[in-house]
Amino acid sequence: MAAIGTIVSVAASVVSAVSAVTTGVLAKKQAESQARIIRDQASARARAQRQRTRRILATQEAITGGSGTLINEGSPLDVALESVKQGELRAQNEIWRGQVFGQALRRRGSMALATGILAGVSSGLKGASQSGAFNQQNAQVDHQQANARAQRTLFLDQ
Repeated sequence: MAAIGTIVSVAASVVSAVSAVTTGVLAKKQAESQARIIRDQASARARAQRQRTRRILATQEAITGGSGTLINEGSPLDVALESVKQGELRAQNEIWRGQVFGQALRRRGSMALATGILAGVSSGLKGASQSGAFNQQNAQVDHQQANARAQRTLFLDQ
């Protein structure tokens, strides 16, 4: 009867180990998917920033041209160049933020996978140790029974 309990306990440990590893794998896949989404969103924000920069430049050119000032020299050109630099800086910052956040999500996924594997190994070891304890317990019972038989035999022989 004790053997059935041990078998059920070992089976539960195996199921727990498989479940822990599967959970870790799924968490890693989910983190990678989220990282892709974050990178795509960052690229979209960067494109939107570049489009805003182009609109700002067009507005500046219209204002400058309407005032009769030449656009390709002096102060208006400096303003346009600064607008382009700032716009591109904002766009690159969006891309960088997406990459950093995506990397953090991928690392979190890797950690979840590692945690799942460790939990699985722990459950497996627990099951193995329970199985070993069962075998040791059986050996002790067999030894005790053999001693009892030997003592009965000695007692009956006297």
